[in-house]
Amino acid sequence: MKKLIDYVFAPEKMIDHISKRQAVVAKRHIRGYETNRWVDAFKRNDDNRTFTHKNRVVLRHEVVSFSPEDNHRITPEILQNIGKWYLKNRSQSLGVCAAHYEESIHLHFIISAVGINGKSTRITRQEFKAFKIRLQEFQKEKYPELSHSIVNHSKKKALKLELTQKELHMRKSRGVLSEKEKTSLLVKRIAKRCKSLEELAKKIREEQLQPYYRSGMLKGLWLGNRKLRLTTLGVDKSHLKVLTIEQKRLNELQSNKDNTKEIDY
Repeated sequence: MKKLIDYVFAPEKMIDHISKRQAVVAKRHIRGYETNRWVDAFKRNDDNRTFTHKNRVVLRHEVVSFSPEDNHRITPEILQNIGKWYLKNRSQSLGVCAAHYEESIHLHFIISAVGINGKSTRITRQEFKAFKIRLQEFQKEKYPELSHSIVNHSKKKALKLELTQKELHMRKSRGVLSEKEKTSLLVKRIAKRCKSLEELAKKIREEQLQPYYRSGMLKGLWLGNRKLRLTTLGVDKSHLKVLTIEQKRLNELQSNKDNTKEIDY
């Protein structure tokens, strides 16, 4: 809990070095602004859960990002209002939120997995999709000027896999899937179950496929002597963005851990 909260609320990540906008913090069912007290509050809340098991989810980390094209239109007040709406409507849980001013401004949400009544707030994929549609409608109604940041969650997203003439002929004449199509179906299925790029790379290797990297980040895989990007294989761009943000967080936590030295007295 502490590592995640420290990451999201690291002062250097909440500073707008370019436009000098003020830091943004939103909260629900939680008091004060001391992160150590927040950790204690989340722990006490989790101790009150009505059902427990060793693999339980303790916190949910969710991200809402905005298009760089809307950067100059986004104010701290807009971020604050969207953050408060999200926490209020997401679930009856403890929650905190912070804005990170990067190329793509985004809001990080940390939400307890159990409500203030001690019951799990787990929802289905369809219920979460319905919530995202409500968020989308709220944003369109209140902040229509953020036109580049509107995501049509009502529309089914799918990237079209581009095939060569030979591959199209194989499918049309013989009803045979090319190696690229088979790999695309496999990778898209795997990616849906992953929460970080590192986890996705591991799953790719387990399928006897070879991933490739750029600047230390997973970008795609080798198919024979060809490099295929994850987006080329049809992996959803918005999900890939979430995987990338989570991988950057994990890399930073690992870096901080490696730089920490134990001192014996």
